[in-house]
Amino acid sequence: MMNRRLQIHPATCYFLLMVVVTLLSWIGNIYGWSALDPSTGEMVQVKSLISANYIRQFLLNVYSDFANYSSIGMVVICVFAIGVVEHSGLIRAIMQQLFKGNPSQNFCITTVVLMGIMSNVMSDMGYILLMPIAVVLFESARMHPIAGIITAYLSVACGFSANLFLSTLDPLLAGTTQEALTMNASVVGHIGPLSNFFFMFVSTFLIAAILYVVVRREIIPKINKKYGVTSSFATKMLSRKERIALYIAYGVGAIYFLLILVITFSPWAIIDGAAGWLSHSPIVTGAVFVISMGLILMGVVYGVVMGRYRSDAEVVDGLSHLTRFLAVYLIIAFFAAWMYMGYKYSQLDQFTVLTLADNFHFLPDSGWASLLLFILLTAVANIFMVSATLKWHYYSFVFVPLFIHLGVSPDWTQCAYRIGDSLTNAYSPFMIYMSLLFAYMQQYDNKAGFGVFFKLTWRFSLYLLLAWGLLFSVWYIGNIPLGF
Repeated sequence: MMNRRLQIHPATCYFLLMVVVTLLSWIGNIYGWSALDPSTGEMVQVKSLISANYIRQFLLNVYSDFANYSSIGMVVICVFAIGVVEHSGLIRAIMQQLFKGNPSQNFCITTVVLMGIMSNVMSDMGYILLMPIAVVLFESARMHPIAGIITAYLSVACGFSANLFLSTLDPLLAGTTQEALTMNASVVGHIGPLSNFFFMFVSTFLIAAILYVVVRREIIPKINKKYGVTSSFATKMLSRKERIALYIAYGVGAIYFLLILVITFSPWAIIDGAAGWLSHSPIVTGAVFVISMGLILMGVVYGVVMGRYRSDAEVVDGLSHLTRFLAVYLIIAFFAAWMYMGYKYSQLDQFTVLTLADNFHFLPDSGWASLLLFILLTAVANIFMVSATLKWHYYSFVFVPLFIHLGVSPDWTQCAYRIGDSLTNAYSPFMIYMSLLFAYMQQYDNKAGFGVFFKLTWRFSLYLLLAWGLLFSVWYIGNIPLGF
């Protein structure tokens, strides 16, 4: 009975968290909580949410804040695409063609983990697209879909810093580090986007291995014990008509994505970024839309050839196939957005991370030990401010000069920061994509929320801290180059 009482719906949790944020902002404003912003030299003061100014601002921006929260537009478009490929039968046909029987569980877990870690090449796209893909893969391998959802979310969130290629995060952090280094007149150097590349390349395999073991040996057995094992995919062979429809859908999809590549990388370069960079380019910003439209096109073509779609009304039925999921997501996202916007207005996030940095004075003489402590500090701060770029905007101006005086070069400081920033991404209630995680989990367990997720996954973050810290120590003590 006690466990049932403690299982609170995620929407209710966000509402209660909003109450806590409101009270803390009121107390902080009364007692004058403030911290120095080292990048500007100005004081950051906590603002009360129980004020006429906030109420006016809340009412003026309530609709736009909700619409912009957690990239709701991208989520809706993605759900339309998933609805069509599922409703038309395309996804089932693809799985039946790829796997004549049920696919290997090891293959499915490894695929989801690597796709999640690598997804940061396209910024936050992995949070939106990978969870539904993981559901399909895990169900086809007779694993519970909640295990796939959790695996996808953990791999994207905790693997956000690592990659086998240059990600969108690398040039952003390097630019801020270079700015902090430039302000220190006693040191001359250059920090480029590839300054941590070697270490993060190896870290990709480390994170993948640890997450695979945790999912295989801990998360899946616990979920199977709680929910049982399910599989919604038949293993029959495709008919001739299904194969023809599938190949036509493949062909249309190939033409569509080839066209996207042409207008991105051809001499016309219509949708690449400034100076040829993909970071913050139209193709990266609109990646979810581009991919979703391609999937919708393929799903519609497959449905038409199979005779599933004979009118535009039936296509609309496919687009609205996941309406219930979308309704649950929007309800959770509404309360999460309300809480998050109040939290940002109060400046409690800035105050907390700056206060943590301001009290980080008791450093040992060893640069290695100090860096390990900095990893822990960043991991704690990340719970209160998830944005890697904003947090580094504050911390680089404090810790880059501080570690230089300890004989530690800025690329090592940045690398330690990136480790700490990834460790607790998945567990912060202020992570805007957590509401999407809960919406997916709610499709299979209407009692799933913070408690279920944390109970299933907390060990992963601990194992990752120990293993990643050990790899970083070996790299530092061995004086191995971090990157170019």
